[in-house]
Amino acid sequence: MTVVPQQDIVEETSELPSLEVDVETFKELFQLQQSIDKISSSFRSQISQADQLFREKTKQVVKNRNSSLSRIPQFWAVVLQSHPIFSQFLLDEQTNDAMMSCTDIVFNDIDQDSPSFSMKFLFSENPYFENHSIEKKFMISSDGNTVTVQATPILWKKDHNIIENLIAEAGEGQERLFSIFELFDEQDIDPQFAFLLREEVYLDPLRHFEDATGLLGDGGLMGDIPRSQTSP
Repeated sequence: MTVVPQQDIVEETSELPSLEVDVETFKELFQLQQSIDKISSSFRSQISQADQLFREKTKQVVKNRNSSLSRIPQFWAVVLQSHPIFSQFLLDEQTNDAMMSCTDIVFNDIDQDSPSFSMKFLFSENPYFENHSIEKKFMISSDGNTVTVQATPILWKKDHNIIENLIAEAGEGQERLFSIFELFDEQDIDPQFAFLLREEVYLDPLRHFEDATGLLGDGGLMGDIPRSQTSP
């Protein structure tokens, strides 16, 4: 990067041209913009209602699906490993090993009048923490501008705090790997990754399981069934 000496910097200012705005034209534009905003607001409301209806209608089906998935060992670990983003949160051996004990991932709506939701991971016994479930709730205002969170503290077993171990291994101030368990940090109020996990993974985990194992493709267990029949 080239550093320019202070004395060589010449400040240039430009003045806006003098504008003559027709009042009636401006009023007309303002009214049209109000109409656009009203239509946009109406459609956002309809989209929100449709999304809520979709989740309500699929709630029991998803519950039954997850019950069946629980019979496949290490299913969710395999699914996350095959995802281009979430696989980056399982690069360290300890996180990857801990996620092998994940028996289910569950999302639930908290409030039908807002986009608030919860994200829960369920686990069998493992050498890393005492919890059988860890959960993070995102309380989001109806306009989406305010987010507060509540998260289950992870009860790490002695010397098995994965996050602390990653920090120690990297050294102070050094780049390090991030663990998927950091998504449950109560200080992190950004729901971006939770949204992504819900929309891209949770709704259709079989797609990612298929990518990783090939069990549903040509030559697999269900190779004779078109993909459109094996996903929503």
